[in-house]
Amino acid sequence: MFTKNCFIQKCNETLINKLIKLGYKPIGNINYNTYGIYCHNGKFKTCSTNEQPSIKNQNFIQCYENENLFLAITALQDNTDKNQWFIYDSRDCSVESRRQFFWFICEEDNIEDMMYYDCMFLSCHKATVEELIEHFNMRKNEE
Repeated sequence: MFTKNCFIQKCNETLINKLIKLGYKPIGNINYNTYGIYCHNGKFKTCSTNEQPSIKNQNFIQCYENENLFLAITALQDNTDKNQWFIYDSRDCSVESRRQFFWFICEEDNIEDMMYYDCMFLSCHKATVEELIEHFNMRKNEE
């Protein structure tokens, strides 16, 4: 089940197709010429500017126009790891300067299935909302 509610101030066919591929179902008619999209409990709705105040009052994570952040947060589920961001941390490395952090999207239902060799999944964790916000905001500033 999807775990986070979020909102983006952007709407296009590509973004909506990505939501559908993640497993989201539309609420009502899809209008590509709207102010934005909000996602809640596995469903999404395109919305106009006059719907924005009610969205802000419902604890939606605001992604502004950051499509990568929006897709990363909408992918968060508690019943699968597929399509979610993970962080590999070689914290067991004895030389701190050689320690590596690697961000990746899980392509299997369980991280254990994807990282089974050498039990690498033991050094991975699912990225939190806070980590995703920091990661994608930093990447946006680098562009």
